[in-house]
Amino acid sequence: MRIALGRPVEALPINEPPEVSFTMLPPSSTIQVTKEDEHFDVLRQWVPAGGYGVLFVTLHERIASGRAKPHIEVRVNDERVGQLTPSMSQRFFPMIKHLADRGLVSGCWGDITGSAVAAEVRIDGIKANEASTEFLDGPPLTIPPLIAECVNPDDYDITPMRPHLTPLPLCEPQVRPSPPEPPDGSLVRFDKSRGRYNYVAVRRGNRWETTATSDWGSINELMLWDGLAQRVRSFEIATKWAPIDRRSDLRVRQHRAVIRFSIGGKYLAAINVCDNSSIEGEWYTTITDDAEVNLPFGDHANWSDIVRYGEHIQVVDEWQQLGSCR
Repeated sequence: MRIALGRPVEALPINEPPEVSFTMLPPSSTIQVTKEDEHFDVLRQWVPAGGYGVLFVTLHERIASGRAKPHIEVRVNDERVGQLTPSMSQRFFPMIKHLADRGLVSGCWGDITGSAVAAEVRIDGIKANEASTEFLDGPPLTIPPLIAECVNPDDYDITPMRPHLTPLPLCEPQVRPSPPEPPDGSLVRFDKSRGRYNYVAVRRGNRWETTATSDWGSINELMLWDGLAQRVRSFEIATKWAPIDRRSDLRVRQHRAVIRFSIGGKYLAAINVCDNSSIEGEWYTTITDDAEVNLPFGDHANWSDIVRYGEHIQVVDEWQQLGSCR
């Protein structure tokens, strides 16, 4: 699992949410604010040291006098910082008016990019034609006020959160029972990620050699039985083997076909994960990285490699369910 986090500078807004009754417009597409240059005396105080930050802004209908056209005024902390173009404002007017009739100021996310001499502001919010009935007539969407940063975390007043901080009861960790370990030399087949990845493993003494290609996942090249059984839901164990026809044997072309063979006296196994009945197949072997340096191929092989170098090749002809680890 990977968690994708945004840039730290975007984690918290620069200013507090409005103190009046408001609702936040859901995000939609970014719109450039105009005439910020006329209000740089206000914007200067909001330009972060790094030159970029996230803001709460509010949108207000402005009926201009004279020949000026009506427009949407953009404010930060109730101070004008710019406006939307008249044509863009027309796309917000019906929604702003509707929310205002409900006693709600329209808030939305904005951002500021600037320096010591100039700044630009953008907003991100839906337009009137994008607003749903649930948003227009439903409960306001609000953002809680920010908590002032404290040097000592113990200084935070968490009294309002106390009802939500009741510790959960302790639960004993549940360990799935493992099926009995098969005897030395046994071969098992299993899958991971709902059948997306298929493996076999062979017991050699107290360790299991698997067809994993590395040691970075949940299945490693060498594993102990308890560790393997805790990571796998169920196993099939090979109970019957049959010799193969090296020239043409349809059994080895099957998806998830499993064979055993030897090279230089070393006992090995492989599984075919190819699902298109190819002659070569796509075989993953129990050859570990350490053993690979002394063998003609490694953890991945074609059928021609196996029949060229392998001896005593046999295919699994029968499987038996070993047990479930659910």
